[in-house]
Amino acid sequence: MAGVAADLHQRGFARKPRPDALLDDGGPGLLAATYPELGERCARILRGLEAARPEAPANGLVSLHGDFHPDQFLIDRDRIGLTDFDRAHLGDPAFDLGRFASHVLLNALQRELDPDRFEDPLDQFLEAYAARAPEWKGTGTFHWHVAVQLATRRVHKFLDHVVDDPEAKIERMLGLAERYLERVG
Repeated sequence: MAGVAADLHQRGFARKPRPDALLDDGGPGLLAATYPELGERCARILRGLEAARPEAPANGLVSLHGDFHPDQFLIDRDRIGLTDFDRAHLGDPAFDLGRFASHVLLNALQRELDPDRFEDPLDQFLEAYAARAPEWKGTGTFHWHVAVQLATRRVHKFLDHVVDDPEAKIERMLGLAERYLERVG
C-alpha cells in the first residue's frame, strides 16, 4: 500500500491545491459540550498542532488521493488498485499518509483492538513509502497529519456514531494524537 501511495504521489493528475482547513475540521465544540474535560484536552492538542504546523512541503505539492485509507483499495491477487478519487487535489504527501494511518488507528479502537499493536506496522509503512519516494523527507509532517486527523475527524467518529463507551475511546484517541504530536519535532 505504501508503494501505491508513492506511485500515486509521483503522478500529476490533480489540478489544484485544496485549502488547508484541517484544524478547523471538527473542532472541539461538540466534544467540549459532551465531555468538557476531553474537550479542553482536545483544544490543548489543537493549539499544539497549530504551533507545530509545518511549512509548505519541502518537495513541493504532489497529486493526492485526498481520501486515502484502507477501504479505498481493491486487491486482486497480486494487483492493487484505488477507488474514489473525488477528493483528489495537490498537497503534501503526508496528508494522504497521515489519513491512512489515522484510519488504521480508528479502526483498531472501533474493533476494541490495542492501537499500539499497529505502531510498528505503521512505521514500516512509512519506511516503505520513503524507500519508494527517496526525495520525500516528511516524517515530521506525517506525524503532524496523523495527530490532526486523530484529534479532529477521528475523535468525532465516536461522537457521531453510537459506540460502546465513547468517552474511553475518545480519551484513548486523544492520547494517540498527543503521542503523534510529540513525534513531530
